[in-house]
Amino acid sequence: MATDDRTEPIDWGIEGGYLDGLGQWREPDAEVTDLLQQAMGRPTGRALVVVRPGDVVPLGPGDLALEDGTSLTVGDVLPNDLPLGYHHHHGTSGTTNVIVSPGRCHLPAELHSWGVTAQLYAALSSKSWGIGDLGDLRHLIDWARERHAGVVGLNPLHAPTPLPHPSDSPYSPSSRRFRDPLYLAMEDIPGANTVEGWSDALRAGRELSAGGRIDRTAVWAHKRRVLEQIWATRTRDADEFHRFRVDGGPDLEAWGTFCALADHHGTGWPQWPDEHRHPDHPAVARFARDHADRVGFWSWLQWLLDTQLAASGAGDVVIADLAVGFAADGFDAWQWQDLLAEGVRIGAPPDPLGREG
Repeated sequence: MATDDRTEPIDWGIEGGYLDGLGQWREPDAEVTDLLQQAMGRPTGRALVVVRPGDVVPLGPGDLALEDGTSLTVGDVLPNDLPLGYHHHHGTSGTTNVIVSPGRCHLPAELHSWGVTAQLYAALSSKSWGIGDLGDLRHLIDWARERHAGVVGLNPLHAPTPLPHPSDSPYSPSSRRFRDPLYLAMEDIPGANTVEGWSDALRAGRELSAGGRIDRTAVWAHKRRVLEQIWATRTRDADEFHRFRVDGGPDLEAWGTFCALADHHGTGWPQWPDEHRHPDHPAVARFARDHADRVGFWSWLQWLLDTQLAASGAGDVVIADLAVGFAADGFDAWQWQDLLAEGVRIGAPPDPLGREG
């Protein structure tokens, strides 16, 4: 939803209003903003302001620490030539985060292009296993480029929590930083055709596309059985996968650990034992060590997804949709729980596609 200059931002970064999808100006009720501030801790002073270059911001005298490491002593009003970036104002009322935004994205003057959009899960081919996959994306990109399209738009590819019954919606994912292994093109996985019973698995996988209906539960059950077989027998690509894990760092390790925990407990993290509900608890690290193979398996799936997405040619053409938020019982909420306001949910105001919101 777009905002404009009709109102000043409210304390704690809450916008004073927005233009909805029907062109109507909307302003939040005072009760709503009050409750949001309470949920976020209601700071004694303004904790966050988002401004554009040249905006007048009366924060009062103090010291301004700039993103580049330098600092300024400022008076009652911030200077109007602040550089873009994330800065911190330290004054008598506390610390305020100051974000200086350019206000809009840069678009080259000569930009002229067109594109196509697709729901990848529905873009099935004769090789699909019940759902459109990254192999199908490769063919879609080739088709679009042959017709000189510059963009291929996709639904979110975000990862769900790995439970037996995947959600049908990609808009409340477990994590927006990792991808859904349902989109793996099984026949493109190194070593897939060497596992026992591959011919039967291949036939059963393609049969999942019959009937014109996407059954994510059935697709995931079948794909996972085969993926487990490949993981148990794989000997190739060990060096590449190891580099991927090193590059992925603590976040990838945390994702693999979360998936192993969810797989072990069979639920989202709010229902886990207390010792596993926070990623920094020593018991979580012990679990990761004791279940290193499972942590590796879930990390390996992300490596496969990363590799197949790159092979599809998506890098310079695909624009994937981004979910507004993430599931309260998923990975992002588990890892960032200390930064979240509990009991707050993001709604979706009416727009031309969803008049009821």
